[in-house]
Formats: sequence, structure tokens, C-alpha cells
Amino acid sequence: MDDGPDLTDLPVLLIYDLNWKWEKSEIDFTLDKIDKLEQGIRALGHPLWIERIQDADLASPLRKYNPKEVVVYNLCEELPGIPRSASVVAQTLERMNFIHTGTTAEALAFNQDKRKVKRTLDLYGIPTPQWHVYRTARLNGWKRYPAIVKPPLEHCSVGVNVTSVVNNRYELRDRVDYVLETYHQFALVEDFVDGREFRVSVWGNERPQMLPPGEMDYSRLSQVHERLLSYESKMDPESIYYNAIGVIQPVSLSESQLQQMERIAIGAYRAALCRDYGGIDIRLRDGQFYVLDVNADPEIAPHNTMTGGAQMLGYNFGQLASHIINMAARRHPVFCTQYQEVACPA
Repeated sequence: MDDGPDLTDLPVLLIYDLNWKWEKSEIDFTLDKIDKLEQGIRALGHPLWIERIQDADLASPLRKYNPKEVVVYNLCEELPGIPRSASVVAQTLERMNFIHTGTTAEALAFNQDKRKVKRTLDLYGIPTPQWHVYRTARLNGWKRYPAIVKPPLEHCSVGVNVTSVVNNRYELRDRVDYVLETYHQFALVEDFVDGREFRVSVWGNERPQMLPPGEMDYSRLSQVHERLLSYESKMDPESIYYNAIGVIQPVSLSESQLQQMERIAIGAYRAALCRDYGGIDIRLRDGQFYVLDVNADPEIAPHNTMTGGAQMLGYNFGQLASHIINMAARRHPVFCTQYQEVACPA
């Protein structure tokens, strides 16, 4: 269960990745995030060790620690130099018997492929925009415009920009061809839902809970192809989109709309095998919410919608981290004994 008071004396090993090839803004963002996390976690009383992962050798720094004596707070999104390796990080932790925050290596590998996630959402009857996968630029039967074209194996909107939204078959063909040639993977084409967009965070396991969501504020952008979260809008402080797109939190939705959103978000969370926490991108059009994407390993940063939602529930940044750590500790063969409401894993 996820209920009951959080323990604030659990020993924590925080791991995170940092690649010195990143842009300075990305490095500064990461270091600031870890500094604030360290302050918040230590302030609560957790003994804390931090390992910065700077190359593909994750096992070596982990050998300094006893899996029975720590909970791993896993903020290592990939091994430097190995793209799309979040599942490899979790796989290494699991092979070495560390209990870690977040979902399993198997689930992270599944979530890396948006095609698999879309199929699963369809299977569970969770509304998601109409979609199709193309392995060549020979387009068969796509008739919904505007559409958006994505490289489905990427993370953090890599490969998504204003030219990703297309309005006719000629633009669609060119963008599909671009994704095929640039990213060497198939192209995911979706109906572009031009409506209100929400970033929804969910946490918990037995009884997942939706945190108060945030809405993307596109009011300063007039063109349909600009109203999306591109890579540059997330990562480039010099971009006009980075500076033009805001966040509205709390959101203006009726109680029935929030209930509908929560049902869909938690359904997507479970269908995508999220654990402890996850992020769901949702758009609203003509009274219907559509799941755009499920992120089983979303960014946890001082100023984003997850942190804002947790704050609205009474959790500061350190307490948010501690709550996630406590969820993992309930799976720990030693620390689980401190939670009376759970049975320890065999």
C-alpha cells in the first residue's frame, strides 16, 4: 500500500547521469536540480549518498554500496554515450539486487517504443489520437490533417519541432521521409489534436493518485504547428518557444472533467506499467480527453508540473522525493519491515 506516514530516516543512494557533451544550459539545469534535491532530502533526515554517472560503467560505482543498506533514488535517465538506455540502468540495478525508485527495466524498455504504448492504449480502450506507423514514405490511406510525425523511439520530444505538424499529403511525405532518414527508425503519424494540452502526473502503486495537473499555455502562439512541446521548447532557453510557452496550474476544469481526466490518466498509467510515478500528456478536443504519450520516467525538477502538483497537495521538493523513495522502500527486503501495512517481498 502507499498509505501511512513516510519514513524520513531511510538511507538513500541517489544516482543521476551527466554528459559533458550536453549544452551548458542542460548541465546547469541538472546540477541545480541535484543540488536542490540534496538539500531537500538531507533536510528531512535521510542519510544520502550521491553518484554522478558520467560513462557507461554503472556497475563500478554501485559496487561501493550494499543493496541491503540503501534505497536507490534512480534519476539516471540513460548511460552517457548510450542513447535510449534507461532500461539498461534499471536492468543493472536489478541484476545487482538494488531496490530502486520508478518502474522496472522491462517496463522502461516497453515504454521506449511509442508504437507499443499506443497499441496497448488501444487494447485497453484508452482514448488516444488515431495513428499509423510508416516504414517507407509510401503513404497508404492517411487522410486526417493536421497530423504530427514523430520518431517513436526517442524521448524528451527529440525529433519534434514546428515542421513535425503537417497539413497535407505532400508535407506528410516529406516529414516521414525526414524521420526515416534522420533517425533510422519508422515514423509514427498521429492525428494532431489541436486543443488544450495538459501534463498530468500520477503517483502510487496499489491506489494510484492523480496530482493536480498543469495546462500548457499556448496563448502567445497563433499558428497551429507552434502549439506543441518541441525539443527546443523544453531544452533551449534561447528559443522563442521556450520563452513563449507557459504553464497554468491549477487548471480550469469542471469536477466532472477532472474525474474523467483522472480515470483516463490512471488507466494509461496502469496500462503502460508505470510504478511509483509517471507522466501522461493529454489533450482535450470536443469534450474528449486523448492520451498523447505516457512517460514512465518523467523529469523530476524544482519547477515543473509534477512538483507544482505535489506542492498543491502539501509536499515540498524534498518531501516529494522522500515520498517516492518511501514507495520503493516498501519493496525493500529490509526496510519493508518498518511499514506495518505491507508484506515484505519474498
